[in-house]
Amino acid sequence: GKVYVVCPVNRYTNMPANVELIESDKLCIKKGRIKTRISSLKVMLISSSIARKIKPDYIFVASFDTIVFAIGRLFFQQQNHLYLLHHMNVDELSKKIKRFLFKTYMQRVNHMVFEDFIKAHLVEEIGIDESKVYILPHQLSQNLKTTFETKNNMYTCVGLSTSNDEYFISQVIEKEIQEEIFKNSNCKVILKSKISEYDNGYLKVIKGYLNREMYNQYINNCVSVCLPFPSSYQYRMSGFLVDGLSNNKIALGSNIPIIQHYSKKYPSICKI
Repeated sequence: GKVYVVCPVNRYTNMPANVELIESDKLCIKKGRIKTRISSLKVMLISSSIARKIKPDYIFVASFDTIVFAIGRLFFQQQNHLYLLHHMNVDELSKKIKRFLFKTYMQRVNHMVFEDFIKAHLVEEIGIDESKVYILPHQLSQNLKTTFETKNNMYTCVGLSTSNDEYFISQVIEKEIQEEIFKNSNCKVILKSKISEYDNGYLKVIKGYLNREMYNQYINNCVSVCLPFPSSYQYRMSGFLVDGLSNNKIALGSNIPIIQHYSKKYPSICKI
């Protein structure tokens, strides 16, 4: 089929022959709660204008703001052609205002989620018509490229998600300072944090931006990946989990739905 991708300038390269990029500097999402929503509305206005010219059979929405979409959907002539890909949107429905606004359009559009337990929640708890929710398995990301030498057992475990529970990380640091468990066991562990930094040669907690090259290097050179996510992480998928599993790493995670789900389906490679 013919595919049009509406996106910021220089976001994608080397597209197949059947894919046409429609690029604009006006399609970037700005940071900040208010700026993000205003720019999101602007993106929807531009996208709907393009859709009226192209008249596509389907419109795939790669991400959306739960609140803003209640207004922005009105820009589109046919809302039943819209397919919304959910990320953290389902977790946001625990908030009354967001759930109220979501319910104003949830039956008028189609929904795509990464796992069947997320679909079950949308259908059974939120009340969306089952025929409007589709499961799209998360794509694999095997053989993450890196210029560094690959040594599969360089690190015992790495946890590089931005969703890591900060309290858990602080407890791990405190435990290592007091008892040096990783040092005495000769285990090298890398964890990512938004606020903490630590390094005793065995436990390393890094803060801030981690470029793709280093991210790939850590995953390629570890035995297992760690997902110490908070209990608020309920009905969403983890790209970091996919990166780990699709590159043959054992996954260790908190007792949250996605880890419960995978530990039942694949008990030998995913553990709570």
